[in-house]
Amino acid sequence: MNKAIGLALVLTALASTAMADLVIMVGDYDLLPGTAGQEVQIFVTGGDEVQGMNFYVQIADGGPGVADAGFIPQPGILGPTITKLDVITGTPFDGKHTGSLAEIPALQFALDSITTAAQIVDPETQITETSLVAMDGLLATITIDTTGFDTIGQSWELRLANTLGGDFVETTEFIDAENNILQPNITNGSIRIVAPVLTSSGSGSWGDTETWGDGTVTPDAGYAVVIGDSQVIAVTEDASAYSLAISDPSASVAIAAGQTLSLVEDLNLTEGTLQLTSTGAVSAGGDLTVAADSQVVTEIDATTAGLIAVEGDAQLAGTLTFAVSGTSPFLAGTYTLITAGGTTGIAGTFDQSQGLGQYVSIGDMNDGLTYSAESLTVTIDFDLHSGDANLDTVTDVRDFNTWNTNKFTSGTDWSSGDFNGDGTTDVRDFNQWNTAKFTGVGDVGAPLATGQVPEPTTLVLLVCALAAAMAWRRSRS
Repeated sequence: MNKAIGLALVLTALASTAMADLVIMVGDYDLLPGTAGQEVQIFVTGGDEVQGMNFYVQIADGGPGVADAGFIPQPGILGPTITKLDVITGTPFDGKHTGSLAEIPALQFALDSITTAAQIVDPETQITETSLVAMDGLLATITIDTTGFDTIGQSWELRLANTLGGDFVETTEFIDAENNILQPNITNGSIRIVAPVLTSSGSGSWGDTETWGDGTVTPDAGYAVVIGDSQVIAVTEDASAYSLAISDPSASVAIAAGQTLSLVEDLNLTEGTLQLTSTGAVSAGGDLTVAADSQVVTEIDATTAGLIAVEGDAQLAGTLTFAVSGTSPFLAGTYTLITAGGTTGIAGTFDQSQGLGQYVSIGDMNDGLTYSAESLTVTIDFDLHSGDANLDTVTDVRDFNTWNTNKFTSGTDWSSGDFNGDGTTDVRDFNQWNTAKFTGVGDVGAPLATGQVPEPTTLVLLVCALAAAMAWRRSRS
């Protein structure tokens, strides 16, 4: 390649250069890694009438091809290649032109020139005049090949102004009816390699191919994952993704005990729920966004709470819900829920928090939460009292009534009388309530009416009846 890189094809204006009302905002475009045939469309506004155009486009500084031609110093910035440039299809020149350059080399620089077809104004004499087209709308379609470029986040400038270099700095321009050059106002843009999107196709395990897309892949650090359509995804072993977005009100991602979901970039909860066990965690190299219609559910036990740690900023809204662990009831103390390492850090607050009852400071408008730029913590004032289903710091008849309503049912939790955390409300949970009944750290309130709580003899009979019922159920199974 030499300095004749195609410049002979460019239209030559015979008069002066003037600024036009035309505006070209090149824009910023996301491209997939290692993929040919990706199209970028450039638009123009302003409506000036023209008879022709010289269109230049360049990726980065033009790369090795432009450097080899001597326009820029070696070696040039290597980037994706331009494999096709179309200034006709769908543009103002479509159907009104004399032709343009049909083939271009696969380089980081391309140009094309186009003129309008002459218009016959007198059929008898065949006198013609220059026809004009108003420049407003699609200007060009550029086809780009990112083969060999797989690094997510890598980017290059996309130039229509100040392409090439040396004595041949060229900028996209138009020619008016008097052969004047019209110089548009151009803002160069960029292209960037982004992770391909992998969307959940059904509820299931994060590591199961049937949960995702066409059923052939599972997420890893190269995929931007989107959860939607009421799907529930369980992370039962350490997992990764480039980013995660939950975008459906009934969708959720649940992080199992001891597991971490590692994200290269952002965690976005626009709707739906993120659930973390007390030893589950999500780490993100980017930002956290919790929108107003989303929810974070974090389990809290005797020593830890589910943790979200981001290296960027965290914008909070929505609902924070605490889940109580029956296997390791929480103790009084301060627990870290979110950390952020960005310049702004944590901004905003949850719209509401729930699930700790009166174990956090009563009347505290933040429900025991402390926000700083670096972290969000919760301070619990008292150890969780055994058998206290409604979290009012007292074990009493209200908690017995909760147990009684849910007895012998599975899939229960602390709030439904499962005080030992085995997922079933049964006699073992009654025993915990019975041992702790009418004790606590809060106000027990007014005396309860006679007959609301079983007398000691009745309690013994109830325990025996429960034990007999359980034995009978086992014998029938």
